[in-house]
Amino acid sequence: MSELKQRDASNADQADEIEASQEALRRSIAESRRLIEQAAEITRRHRRSQEERGRR
Repeated sequence: MSELKQRDASNADQADEIEASQEALRRSIAESRRLIEQAAEITRRHRRSQEERGRR
């Protein structure tokens, strides 16, 4: 394989790795957002429950 073809193949491999890494990062960010929203909802429910208990 010529040096140019090897370099092109290496560049293509690196581009594939970067895209895979970016996709994994996007999934991780989406999961983090989901967990943050879930925690916020749990906190809201807890606060409502505590406020209701305080009114009794």
